[in-house]
Amino acid sequence: MMSLKNAVWVFLACGSGGLVRFAIQWGCSLWIPMAWQGWGTVLSNGLACFLAGLLSGVLAAGSNLRLALLTGFCGGLSTFSAFALDYLPLVREGQWAAWVYLAAQVLFGLAMAWLGLALVGNLRTVA
Repeated sequence: MMSLKNAVWVFLACGSGGLVRFAIQWGCSLWIPMAWQGWGTVLSNGLACFLAGLLSGVLAAGSNLRLALLTGFCGGLSTFSAFALDYLPLVREGQWAAWVYLAAQVLFGLAMAWLGLALVGNLRTVA
């Protein structure tokens, strides 16, 4: 249910998830002596997906707590968790659309990131 109170809870929970993501990124940059620092992203995405699966199985559909924790906290930690929860039921039901959804998420995301970088002229720095 949309309300100002729910919006505030989602906002606060999202900020908390973002802070946890920041802490994970920072911690990984200190503890993993590799040139590629993407492990913080991998860990954040995995944790968010785990929590989203756990919470969606425990919290009642439509509850304010579910809204705050799934949409807010897990969304702030990683939107990959929302993708996973959308994708897995399609796989479980054996729908071919699951593969289309998977390809669309990955290809569209990469294309939009490329477009954003191209628009600001920074494509040469990541290519």
